[in-house]
Parts: sequence; C-alpha cells; structure tokens
Amino acid sequence: MMQDRCRLDLTNETLSAWQARTLTSEDQRRIGQHLPSCVVCQRRLDRFTRIGAALRAPVAEPSQHAIWQALQQRITRDGRGSMNRTQKVFTLSGLGVFATLVIIFAAFFALLPTHH
Repeated sequence: MMQDRCRLDLTNETLSAWQARTLTSEDQRRIGQHLPSCVVCQRRLDRFTRIGAALRAPVAEPSQHAIWQALQQRITRDGRGSMNRTQKVFTLSGLGVFATLVIIFAAFFALLPTHH
C-alpha cells in the first residue's frame, strides 16, 4: 500500500522553505533526516523541482510568419474569411433597401415647397 500522507504533516510551504533553505537550522536538519524515508515528501519535492525547471526553461516564441499562417488557417477553418450565399443575399438586400430609402427621402425633401 502506497503512503499518501506525510508522517510529519509537512505542508507544501514548509517543504518549499526547506528546499529554499529558509528554515531554522534545526528545522532544516529535522526535515533533511525525514525526507529519505518519506515517499510523499519526495514526490512533492520532485514536483517542485519539475515545476521550477519548467518555469526557468526558455520559451520559444513563434515567428511572425507562423503566427500569420496560423491565423489564416483559423479564418479559413472557421469560415469567417468569406460570406456564404445567404449572407451575401441578405447583405445586398439590406444595402438595396437602405439605398432606396435614401433616394425616397432625398426626393421627398427636394420636392417640399420652400417657404420664404
């Protein structure tokens, strides 16, 4: 049966402080003696080490070309790069109605008698 709890009930904060060597010399020694026999603490320290290494690892930034290429692929995949036929019909119809209304109002105001 695998041990799932530390016998000393050490917290992540305490283990992290031990690893950073910020505890008192007595606590550093006590935990240092405890660690070889505690699988739970060993796993947690290993996880801290892996997280720390991941945080220190350089992050490769994608090139501008790669960014644009990914953006173009996403636009194409999402179908936002062009309108489908129904969208085109509604857009053109809407523009036609708007243009007709502008002409009607312009004609109406042009034909109004002016009062001087």
